[in-house]
Amino acid sequence: MSSKKPEQFFFSDFTISSYINVLSLALNNYVFCNYKDYDTTPNAIVWRHDVDVSIKRAVRLANIESDLGIKSTFFIHIHNGYYNIHDSKTIDAIKEIINYGHYLGIHFDSDFYDVQSKKDLEAGLEFEKKLFHDVIGTSVDSFSFHNPSKFILSNFKEDKYANLINVYSNSIKESLSYISDSNGYWRFERLIDVLESSKYRKLQVLTHP
Repeated sequence: MSSKKPEQFFFSDFTISSYINVLSLALNNYVFCNYKDYDTTPNAIVWRHDVDVSIKRAVRLANIESDLGIKSTFFIHIHNGYYNIHDSKTIDAIKEIINYGHYLGIHFDSDFYDVQSKKDLEAGLEFEKKLFHDVIGTSVDSFSFHNPSKFILSNFKEDKYANLINVYSNSIKESLSYISDSNGYWRFERLIDVLESSKYRKLQVLTHP
């Protein structure tokens, strides 16, 4: 057995050329859609980005996907330490992502709000929904949890909170198989292997720009 860590062994997966390759594979075998449409879309693939670090790289990926006719969902994290949603350059970058035709969502940090109840969760989401409307001038229709704890995942499984689609809901987990590159390596299965095999009827893919 190799002693190499997964992120070392699959380092070549995380390049622009490899990214274009996996998008092309996905286009061959799946139909790209959003979280509103996956249930009624045959061979659906929902492509998602949790933007924890680089809004600039998020724009680059948005451009690549747009050139291929792909629409994905970018979840913006307003409490990260790498970009500021009030900064004019960040606002311009987010608007550029929207102008490419992509969808926008909230990457919600439950720890920031010390979420202990549904009331806490919905209050935080309502605040961030308003912030997106006031600062970016757009509405959002979904949210993803940032680094969710077992408590969060166990207690907040409903389809919607604050009228936003919860991408960690039981419905989505049961309907869409899941591939993620969290922490810089494929968490469950290697994406290119899954796309080449078309082993799953419906798929959710998470990447981190």
